[in-house]
Amino acid sequence: MVRKETRRNTADRFRINLQAALEFHGENAVSIAKPSGVSQSMIYAVLRGEARPTVDMADALARALGYNGWELLLPSFQPSHRIRDLFDAYTSASDEGRKMIDAIAARESTRTKAK
Repeated sequence: MVRKETRRNTADRFRINLQAALEFHGENAVSIAKPSGVSQSMIYAVLRGEARPTVDMADALARALGYNGWELLLPSFQPSHRIRDLFDAYTSASDEGRKMIDAIAARESTRTKAK
């Protein structure tokens, strides 16, 4: 019984987060069907809670919106460009720039743990 409840909650969380991501990015089932490889009817069924996405389907839908599949399973998911922008900035930074970012992140993580 617990396992079934967990699955339902995970599917609901994905559905809610997918809807939030679609709204944030101004997309819909029609616009992400082709890039995700998931049919419009299946996307609508997922959004209505009538179908549970497979892992591959969830990942494909998330990627069509610029996320990893696991991101749409997070209870604290907030759609944004921030993570992607930070990643792009980090990977395009010079070695010195990445060292500075790493130092700041390390300092902030210890500060956050102390609270």
